[in-house]
Amino acid sequence: MRPTTVEFPVPQVSLAPVLQRLNNGAKLSVTAYNSDNTRQIATGVLYAVDNQMAFSTSTVNLRASFANDDEALYPDEFVNIKLLVDTVQHAVLVPAPAVQSDERGDYVYLVNANNTVSARKVTPGAGDGMNTVITSGLTAGNTVVTDGMDRLTDGATIKIASTAPMAADSPLPASLPRFHHGQRRHPDSRINGQ
Repeated sequence: MRPTTVEFPVPQVSLAPVLQRLNNGAKLSVTAYNSDNTRQIATGVLYAVDNQMAFSTSTVNLRASFANDDEALYPDEFVNIKLLVDTVQHAVLVPAPAVQSDERGDYVYLVNANNTVSARKVTPGAGDGMNTVITSGLTAGNTVVTDGMDRLTDGATIKIASTAPMAADSPLPASLPRFHHGQRRHPDSRINGQ
């Protein structure tokens, strides 16, 4: 129980930056949250990458070590894991649900001054499930639509329910939907006692 290991899958497409940071000697921080992702349980450090790919899910298992002095983590518990690979400075962030994809590519609905919307092509970067970095196509201060996009077309008039400007480093409210843009959802992580 003290210490303990958490084993968790990472998609093959997300593995390269993790390996690059590890090979450069970085200590990658890992945070464990409870199964409904509402409470932080513990923090640890990534220490191993499995040498085999799970072909059925295209994932690789990673292992993180947690001191677990308070025994908050216990064997066979299911937890959600956040692995901090890198920190992006001075980034334009949008709520993840704002980014849409179709045959035209990735886009957001930008709110214009006259309460109409226009589809704006964007290039999404890294995301954490709640926020997505936009590397091109938007500037800080732009307002984007985060709900009801299925009813919108370019030039449509909208009624804004509420606006709450966020600082670049502010977390999104917990009530917003949580999903990873462009990634399959993988089984929750499992803890292995040592």
